[in-house]
Amino acid sequence: GTDAAVYVYKDGMPAELGKVGSGGTDYPLAKHDSYLYTASDHWICKNIVTEEGIEIVEGAMIEYDSNGKETFYYASQEMKANHEISSTEIDELMNHLYEERENAEVIYFDTIQK
Repeated sequence: GTDAAVYVYKDGMPAELGKVGSGGTDYPLAKHDSYLYTASDHWICKNIVTEEGIEIVEGAMIEYDSNGKETFYYASQEMKANHEISSTEIDELMNHLYEERENAEVIYFDTIQK
């Protein structure tokens, strides 16, 4: 996976907004405008980055219980929490978010060497 701390400049000084993660080389962190996309095999989030923090604009997730039963969730700025949705809705929402993410710019990190 990829983990990163997000910073902004406040009064000319860097200030940490929070930490984000993404699910590895298939799902690098990506940005478009002030949106930051984080994703993995079973979830994706479109986050907004402001001077105040990182907030989920939209997110969709498939959760599996110990028996492999799937439950589908969606969250948005308006709802402020995950809401259970149908399998049809999750497919549509996740496809839409993954398509948006494909048009975003991948965030690359440099390797630190001695």
